[in-house]
Amino acid sequence: MMQGKTSYTFDDVRVDLQTCRVFKAGNDVRLEPKAMDVLVFLIEHRGRVIEKSELLDAVWKETFVTQNAMTRVIAQLRKALGDDRRQARYIKTVQTRGYLFIADVDTAETARALPAIAPSERARRIESLAVLPLENLSGDHSQDYFADAMTDELITELTKVSALRVISRTSTMRYKGVRKPLPEIARDLNVDAVIEGSALHAGQRVRITAQLIYAATDSHLWAESYERDLRDVIALQREVARAIANEVKITLTPQERERLTVAEAVNPDACEAYFKGVYHFYLGRDRLPATKDLIKKSFAYFERAVTIDPGYGLAYAGLANAYRWLAVFGEPSLYPQAKAAALRAIAIDDSIAEAHAVLGYILFKREWDFSGAEREFQRTLKLAPHSIYHQGYALLLSALARHEEAIAEINLAERGDPRSLTVKVNVGIIHIYARQPERAIERLNETVDLEPQASIGHWALGWAYAVRDDYAQAISEFQKAMRLSGGQVFGTADLIYALAKSGKTDEARHRLDELLKLAEHRYVSPYSIAVIFAALNEPEPAFAWLERAHAERTDSMTYLNVDSRVDGLRQDARFAILLRRVGLAE
Repeated sequence: MMQGKTSYTFDDVRVDLQTCRVFKAGNDVRLEPKAMDVLVFLIEHRGRVIEKSELLDAVWKETFVTQNAMTRVIAQLRKALGDDRRQARYIKTVQTRGYLFIADVDTAETARALPAIAPSERARRIESLAVLPLENLSGDHSQDYFADAMTDELITELTKVSALRVISRTSTMRYKGVRKPLPEIARDLNVDAVIEGSALHAGQRVRITAQLIYAATDSHLWAESYERDLRDVIALQREVARAIANEVKITLTPQERERLTVAEAVNPDACEAYFKGVYHFYLGRDRLPATKDLIKKSFAYFERAVTIDPGYGLAYAGLANAYRWLAVFGEPSLYPQAKAAALRAIAIDDSIAEAHAVLGYILFKREWDFSGAEREFQRTLKLAPHSIYHQGYALLLSALARHEEAIAEINLAERGDPRSLTVKVNVGIIHIYARQPERAIERLNETVDLEPQASIGHWALGWAYAVRDDYAQAISEFQKAMRLSGGQVFGTADLIYALAKSGKTDEARHRLDELLKLAEHRYVSPYSIAVIFAALNEPEPAFAWLERAHAERTDSMTYLNVDSRVDGLRQDARFAILLRRVGLAE
């Protein structure tokens, strides 16, 4: 930092160099330390293009990082400052080179000191936390499943506390094995505190060590170690969750206190199988793209758990989730088994949020029972108020054209899982269905900045550009998505749609012929083909393919009432009939 300067001001932003804090319109803006360093470096070298290599050398010094880390920090700065990459007011991207700070800046030699807040006072205001991956202390990598499953289960127990916002496992698992200062992690996840610790499984004994750390001061507020028999592992998890709630001064409702107190014993062998199922399920689900073989492996473990202990409700919920994901992967015959397993879990224990969520997804996506799905999602969120299941409810509300509610729900999902690519993409998609392409483009550009190599972000961004009738940009993004994904079918169909809408009908028809030939050998969504024919202004084949999508109960049919890509078919009497048959007519 330049010697003698204590603050920089531009527009309504003040950068206080003494406290390393940023204020916008008088409000404290949370930035991770690297983002603060980048901002100050750009300000101090304003008016000059800063090459990417220079910025990496200045801020990350001897640390080896890729340019993706720098891109993510720039995206965070833009979001925090209210800047726009396409119409920059502060940080301009100079293509292929680097960045240029372009705002007029005032400097000050003195700055008003901000009142200090005592750690004890701040600790009483903990309203959000993240459970970082518990460390496997066994030294045996084959025991990783146990530490990861215990992390998942502890997060699950804490999401039952309505007054405490707990970050979902998709975001926190990114920090497994990562050596990064806890205050930085907390700023990444926008939480007040973090839980870190370890897990050890030896024979029939289980030990968990957990400590609560207040992020702003990196202060250890509480630490405890627990040891139990494996059969009492549920009671152990709930005891830890209850202790954490007590330490952060959260008031539990009577129902929450009861749920965190009552716990049944489990068969140790069934518990082992269940934990291995949880581990392999999330290992497969959270990969991009998700890995079917790992989910199949989790399915086998969940089946083993319920065979050993037919009264193990959590294992039935895991089995239901595995069935549902395998059904999504092209095995729709498994939907009835998924529903049966979810209902069995609920019959054993009606307080298992995951089982209600799976049932809600099936009623929504497969059975088109929208009122039943809403009841299940509402029950899920009553049991786990700050869980990732806000995402499923948001998509249902979007399909029902309740757009303001859908946006509110997906924003809650993003708060609870701020590093989830799937959630961020769905934020954009819900704005697309709400006919808000500008907002969708803004949010999806942020997503692409954070995850530039993820095909799904470019695909969704292409869709948003198409809704805005910017087909050149749409085609460019769809092509990027196809390159990054290895030419997945869904990207091909959307590219053909954009070509048709842009007037390149000859190329669109040629590619469509190739897609129809491909459909003879592998699955291609009939809904996607219907959308292409709608873009080509050919209603007869479009309705024929929509009929096929209806017969196959393609889940895209649930968005028929809000999908702008089929607007050209809406005046046809057959469209209203289809809406009624899907259950979407008013």
